[in-house]
Amino acid sequence: MTGKEATTMTVRAMGGLLGVKKTESYYLVNKKVFETVMIAGQLRVVKASFEEWYARQDWYKKVDGEPPGAELHSNMYSIF
Repeated sequence: MTGKEATTMTVRAMGGLLGVKKTESYYLVNKKVFETVMIAGQLRVVKASFEEWYARQDWYKKVDGEPPGAELHSNMYSIF
């Protein structure tokens, strides 16, 4: 083992990050909101793509981690 960090995660791991169950995890995958790949017959979520999506939305929140929508809120404008 070379100690490289994985660039993908399982759909189950992605659901665990967001605190959602299997049905909602696959709902997000099927909406194609982030990039997925098949590796050895297993559907996996590309971590970089997931993090980009997470920064652009504010509905789903990670169980442990930064709040969602960092990029979304940095680009908002207000009249106040």
